[in-house]
Formats: sequence, structure tokens, C-alpha cells
Amino acid sequence: MIDQPLGLHLFSAPNDGSTASNAPLPTYDTLAFEFFDDIGAKLIAARVRAGITQRELGKMIGSYSQSTVSQWESDRKGHMRLSLAFQIAYLCGFILEVHLIPISKKLREQAS
Repeated sequence: MIDQPLGLHLFSAPNDGSTASNAPLPTYDTLAFEFFDDIGAKLIAARVRAGITQRELGKMIGSYSQSTVSQWESDRKGHMRLSLAFQIAYLCGFILEVHLIPISKKLREQAS
């Protein structure tokens, strides 16, 4: 069993309207890209740490090829279903957690 977590940390904005660097709130597209880029890297790391090849993972999930698993892992546009990411993580011995972090109204207004 793998006992070290693979942290998935995304942008977190303080709720008081300030940021550590006073940088503007990233756009939705930027946040989405970073999320899917980071989750893909974490799923690769989980699979490798579990000693599972892309081909083996594809067969564990269904009748998917190695190239399909590679596409999932490199998905930067958000086409992978979140349920699939949960399933991949679980099959590799991990539980995928998603946290919602509130963004203050002031920051949302600054971003628009």
C-alpha cells in the first residue's frame, strides 16, 4: 500500500480580497488548465508508484488502449470526466479529494 499522499494544490485566494503577491485573480481558463495539467501529472505519479503500466490501467478500467490512457493523463482541456479521475486514483491505491475554496466577491469583481 502506498502511504505517501500526492498533494494536489490549486490556487487559493484569501477571502479578505487580498493575495500574497497582490496579483489579480487568475482567469477561469487559467485555473482550469492548471487543474487538469496538475491532476494529469498526479495520476501519472500514482500509476507509476503503484507499478501499473498505461496498458494495464486501460485493461483494469475496461477495454482501453495504452494510447487512450496516455490521452487521459495528458488531458489539458478538461475532457476527462472527474469520475474517471476518481476511478484511476482508486485503482492506483489513492483516494482523489477535491476541495472548493471560496473566492471573495471583491476578487470575483476584479476578475471580471
